[in-house]
Amino acid sequence: MCNGIDMNSDTLSELAQHPNIVGVKLTCGNAGKVTRLTQEYTHEQFAVYAGSSDWLIPCLAGGGGGCVTGIANVFPKCVAQLYSLWNQGKTKEAKELQGLVAQAEKACKEGIAATKFATAHFAGPMAGITDLKAFWPRKPYAPCGEEKSAWVVKVMQHLVEVEQSLPDAV
Repeated sequence: MCNGIDMNSDTLSELAQHPNIVGVKLTCGNAGKVTRLTQEYTHEQFAVYAGSSDWLIPCLAGGGGGCVTGIANVFPKCVAQLYSLWNQGKTKEAKELQGLVAQAEKACKEGIAATKFATAHFAGPMAGITDLKAFWPRKPYAPCGEEKSAWVVKVMQHLVEVEQSLPDAV
């Protein structure tokens, strides 16, 4: 696990050969790394995932397996729908939803506190959890402030209707 260290694809390829390392979450947004790694390894040998949903389609187009993303805690059906549309070959619809998800993903890029607040605000009530403190980040992180919270709601609000329009997974 490397936070804030941008490893090149040659280093990742070396690490992929270790029997206890089975994949990578690329938070760098570098589609070139995806294509280089998936050209060398099958998904079963070394899985490659996008580190956020704002570049899920470029990752999938490069042969990646999906994404590991915080926004899926906030709008899970939107992220699942994006993945599904791409896999069904519905590229126009996928690109449209990718844009909407990417706009909302901006809030998650602000850090764990913003992501936790978004989960509390949008998904918490749907799960029957209305106490915002239940979603506060662990220490030493501070909860999202009032101004940032208002911005998060503004940035993500457009996905509420999309999320509500999608069926629950079966």
